[in-house]
Amino acid sequence: MSCIYLDNNINLKKNFLYGGNDNESRSILLPVLVIVIVCILISIFYFIFSSRSLPTIIASSIPNIIASSAPNIIASSTPNIIASSTPNIIASSTPIINNDVMNYNLIDNGVNNITYNNGENIGFNSALVSKSSEWDNIKGVFTASSDGVYLINTSFFINGKTDGTRIALMVNNKLRYVIIEANAITAETLRTYSKVEQLNKGDTLTFKVTSRNGFTVFFGSDIGSHSNITITKLNINNYYSLNDNGVNNIIYNNGENIGFNSALVSKSSEWDNIKGVFTASSDGVYLINASFFINGKTSGTRISLMVNNKLRYVIIEANAITAETLRTYSKVEQLSKGDTLTFKVTSGNGFTVFFGNDIGSHSNITFTKLS
Repeated sequence: MSCIYLDNNINLKKNFLYGGNDNESRSILLPVLVIVIVCILISIFYFIFSSRSLPTIIASSIPNIIASSAPNIIASSTPNIIASSTPNIIASSTPIINNDVMNYNLIDNGVNNITYNNGENIGFNSALVSKSSEWDNIKGVFTASSDGVYLINTSFFINGKTDGTRIALMVNNKLRYVIIEANAITAETLRTYSKVEQLNKGDTLTFKVTSRNGFTVFFGSDIGSHSNITITKLNINNYYSLNDNGVNNIIYNNGENIGFNSALVSKSSEWDNIKGVFTASSDGVYLINASFFINGKTSGTRISLMVNNKLRYVIIEANAITAETLRTYSKVEQLSKGDTLTFKVTSGNGFTVFFGNDIGSHSNITFTKLS
């Protein structure tokens, strides 16, 4: 038995190795070949797809790394960022963005209280971003180096102001806007002002005490932390400045729109002097600046910004105002062609607005189409 078994085993090996012709050897060879071919194909596909997946893994991981690390790096490396209402971001470390967009950040570094008197310009001894030709540290004068539309933002941290002392924004040394009214200030008070102004090359801007003495400004030991000014040249074409020329006090009551009978820069289709309605002539993002010099307001009277005659923002609250008070408001709004903007008394009566003898010096509105 053992000999027969051995002999058969040898014959099987011979048939397998040398390609014997019997059916038994063929039945064993065929599965083995199939298995070998399948293994080779699997190895080839694995090599191809594994080599292609490597770039995919790297590519997918890079955005996650950048997204998680970049915001922290940007936030820590550029602390002074002024976000404009346009898609452009104006950084104080970058003076020129998108051709004509320029930003000048004027601050006082390491200076505390400075008291200014009648006729004096408020100066800033340091400019984070400026050209020597733009800002005169000694005289406190900004000179426009080119024609354009400029956005002016001021922030004054006041540590004292005598009654009757007013602060004004001067253009070419002439009164343009009263930015801080005459009421006395005895405790620290922060006052801000925002305005858009059309300037020609060579025009000057100054911030001046125009009456009385004793305007004390606190600048702070940190760079521009308490009082500062930014002057931003905008890359825009559409600008509407609405003012009342030679009109003093006008009283508005519930449901009435606040009107301006003079438009320094406007199209007839944009502003309706009779109804006090601004109509957008095209889709876009609009910057809205309002400044109301109030000579009286009864308790319960609110002033609102209306879009398409519907309440959008309450801009002056209901508290009574008995003495001259300047209230400013700034907002960015997306408008479609044909949308309307109005400033309306939405409750109460007796809202007294002082416009001033100079064009728009006390109360005024500007609409600026940013994009």
